[in-house]
Amino acid sequence: MAQAQKTLEIDQNFWASYVTMGLVYARNKQYPEAIAALEKAHSSDNNTGITGSLGYIYAVAGKKAEAQRVIDELKELSKHRHVSPYSFAIVYAGLNDRDQAFEWLQRAYDQRSSYLVLLKVDTYWIPLSDDPRLKAMLKRMNLPE
Repeated sequence: MAQAQKTLEIDQNFWASYVTMGLVYARNKQYPEAIAALEKAHSSDNNTGITGSLGYIYAVAGKKAEAQRVIDELKELSKHRHVSPYSFAIVYAGLNDRDQAFEWLQRAYDQRSSYLVLLKVDTYWIPLSDDPRLKAMLKRMNLPE
């Protein structure tokens, strides 16, 4: 959090700092702050990874309708440009829809999504860490469980 804040002192529009702050806030169950940070990131950059992160934050904050709207937004965007399946997967992970999360995660794996390098460390997957499908995915990627 401290590094993200220092970075914003240099560049107030650096979206990655807002994403970092949002995820830290979410881990601390400070959902209004998390949502505000991710909405700021989303307004700063039209990156579908940010969109997915915002959907995740909505979901873990209990704002399921907003999370579903993000899924709908990602589906609409995917008609016109590439949207990583990882973005869908993290929203479904936040909604605790394990089957959909792993279906989209498998699609990300099949497409060799670069986001998968973060699978072991992304906080999105902590709630699903007990699922054997996550361990199997890590094993297929030759990452330690």
